[in-house]
Amino acid sequence: MVSRKNNTSQYSETILEIFKVNRNSKLFHNIFVTWDPKNDIEFPTNNLNGRRNQLYGLNLRTAIMHTLPSMSISYTNNGQIHVGGIFGEVIDILKVVMNFTMTYIITEQYGNFEENKWTGAVGLLVRNESDFFPGYLGMTSSRLGAIDYTKPLFLSNDRFFYSKPPPSLKWNQFLKPFNHDIWLAIMLSILLFGVVITYLEFIYQYKNRTSVIRTIFIKIMINLMFVFSAFCGKNGVRSKIDSIAIVQYVIHLAVVVLSAAYSGILISSLTTNSDMPDFKTMKNFNDNSKYTMGLRRGSTYLHLFRNSTDEIMRKMVEKTITNNGLTSSNAEGFEKACSDHTYAFYTTDIAKNYYNPNDCVLLASESIMRLSISFGLQYNSPFKDLMNHYIMWLRTSGIMNRILNNWAEYKYQQSESNLKPVGLIDVAAIAIYFIIAAIGSIIILWGEKIFYKKRRQRKFATVFNRLITNNKYPMDNNCIVPIK
Repeated sequence: MVSRKNNTSQYSETILEIFKVNRNSKLFHNIFVTWDPKNDIEFPTNNLNGRRNQLYGLNLRTAIMHTLPSMSISYTNNGQIHVGGIFGEVIDILKVVMNFTMTYIITEQYGNFEENKWTGAVGLLVRNESDFFPGYLGMTSSRLGAIDYTKPLFLSNDRFFYSKPPPSLKWNQFLKPFNHDIWLAIMLSILLFGVVITYLEFIYQYKNRTSVIRTIFIKIMINLMFVFSAFCGKNGVRSKIDSIAIVQYVIHLAVVVLSAAYSGILISSLTTNSDMPDFKTMKNFNDNSKYTMGLRRGSTYLHLFRNSTDEIMRKMVEKTITNNGLTSSNAEGFEKACSDHTYAFYTTDIAKNYYNPNDCVLLASESIMRLSISFGLQYNSPFKDLMNHYIMWLRTSGIMNRILNNWAEYKYQQSESNLKPVGLIDVAAIAIYFIIAAIGSIIILWGEKIFYKKRRQRKFATVFNRLITNNKYPMDNNCIVPIK
């Protein structure tokens, strides 16, 4: 602070605040307080950032990287770098209101701590090679100790993006309505009802027990077929024996209850997207062994998961590295997700909005995580407070939302609804079962006809041989001559 006399009156005073925008800049001053005997003391109405509201044309060394749609790098006709994208629009506004210029330094990575040193944009800030990184830089605990962050510009919605699994035959789809215990109980019930009906038939109908074993076996097989057909919905003939009719009524009630339950559950399972993965948390994804997680090499997520206290996240990152799940760009990750149905690329929804291939439909999971996206500055940067002041102005004025809406039109498709129409492939398995059963039945029927035909021939030959042996029908010149 410096006090000086005003030229208008010898009794008036003006207090000036003297400051630098950084250590190497020249001195600047603003009027802080004025005083005179008539008007008394006049304090400033603005806060510190309101008074020191610009950088007076200071040149900032700015690290940039090509990460559409957050930032794009292009060159003008005279070879100058032009920065576009979401953050390109933001820094264009900041350059005007904060009055600074920029010298660009292109980098390829956000920056992680590897081999006891920081890489990428974070490494440039740490080594004092840049002053500012207006990129998609997520906050992590380790980075907070190396650089400073501005106030968050927005919160990202990070999701898994994956392609829709191709349709496939579900051979066990029609067994899913009931679990193994119920199917076992149904089979035992068929066996039990068949035995009970056979037992009741022998009590009421048979008094002569000759050839009982063979007769019981045949009767059991026949009754089992009748009970099985009843469970399949085929109505049988009511027995004249009252006790057996009661058993048939019990079977009918059981079939009605089971059919209603089976039909309801089967329709629900056929119209439900059971093949669509349900990724709501990282644990859900880790439990689904079918999918491999994809990450961009050098991204915030890779650094965040590696240094997480959650063991599941650390294992997932190691699995990603082992299975070659890292990509050099977001576009490569989305292309891999399109071509590989077992690959799920993890990134922000804003990145997906820029990549929309015509020949591929990528589905998006629910938001797994939300990261605070901020600009990076050198540790204890003198520009931090002023930049925070204007970032809050961008947010409260609605300018930041307008920029995001221009670039982040949500064109991706959310995970499909749990309900879907039943297609031909959904019932193809049971159709194949019916065709196989029909062919098998024809083969068995054909075999039975051949078997009984040969059996009749053998029986006729046996009787004929017995007659010839007993001389009842002697043969004369290949003719059978009855004995008178």
